[in-house]
Amino acid sequence: MDEHLLRFDKSKTLCFLDFETENLCLYMERNLPWQVGMLKARGDESFDSYMRYIKWYRPANVSPEAAEVTRFRPESVTEHGVDYKQVIQDVYDWTSEAEIIIGHNVLGFDIYFLSGMYRMLGKSPIGIAEKMIDTHALAKGIKLGDVFDRKKSGLLEYQYRMIHTIAKGVKTNTKTLGTEYGIEHDYENLHDALIDLGLNLKIWNKIKQQVAV
Repeated sequence: MDEHLLRFDKSKTLCFLDFETENLCLYMERNLPWQVGMLKARGDESFDSYMRYIKWYRPANVSPEAAEVTRFRPESVTEHGVDYKQVIQDVYDWTSEAEIIIGHNVLGFDIYFLSGMYRMLGKSPIGIAEKMIDTHALAKGIKLGDVFDRKKSGLLEYQYRMIHTIAKGVKTNTKTLGTEYGIEHDYENLHDALIDLGLNLKIWNKIKQQVAV
């Protein structure tokens, strides 16, 4: 009866997505991602990964405070960065081919940069949000006792409602969730895109047992 739920579906290709950016602005004109990570997964396990530092048409402008939090190092981009045109194409290929895109706050943050990249390629970002699952939104719903119910609303509408619900004292960052779920992980090196996504996958594997998506 519930075979359609993702907790049982081992066939769909999931793309976990995470951008590390200069600041918190939602416009690429003022905030460029300097690192992107993606994981491909089916069922509970990932089977492919992608991480690139991105060389844009201008140097990355990261404040000392943001650099400390995100562990940004200019030399990483200088020495290992890949031209942004190639990265944009890769991101488009991975996300457009995936049946579902998953991320932590992906609807509240990462979608703006993903949409910007689509537009830079001349591709329409329309429809991206419909195939996104935001573990931040779902985790907030679980903590508030307002778990997604498809009889009451669509998943996208529900997720945006959760994102914009103010809940003082309710912590849903990945480190908190990972600790609460008892997940073993490299917490000391979070804010590296692939390390973040590895934790995101583990959190998703817990959340999907609690939410009927």
